[in-house]
Amino acid sequence: MITAELEFVHKDPRRRIREASSDEGGFSVQWFDEVEVQSGPLGKHAHGEKEETFVILRGGGYLLHALLDKKGNVVGEATRTPLHAGIVIHLKPNEGHTFYLDPEAEMICFSNKPFDKDDVIHNDNLAVENFPGLAT
Repeated sequence: MITAELEFVHKDPRRRIREASSDEGGFSVQWFDEVEVQSGPLGKHAHGEKEETFVILRGGGYLLHALLDKKGNVVGEATRTPLHAGIVIHLKPNEGHTFYLDPEAEMICFSNKPFDKDDVIHNDNLAVENFPGLAT
């Protein structure tokens, strides 16, 4: 058995993150809270190797999702998925994601490996306003 404790790791104008990770156990858990909508969406990226499972604990919003190639270009169609408490989203490698959350939203992310900045595939254009028909 491996145990880990959630510890504060990051806060910026958009949210606060607490994380528990284990290289030995091959897992990571992040808890996102204190979401600030006016500071913009969360994400605009994918991971080349990491898988993530998000659980919306409180609040809601929506998720913009699109497959990205290794350079961060969108491949195929983007989708918009409504979110509410109890929804679970599993993202495989190269699945780009941008969360648009309500201010009271809270979510937890379970991953198969700890965060690695070299595994992040950025796409600053992975925003709902760049996909006609998905904006409201």
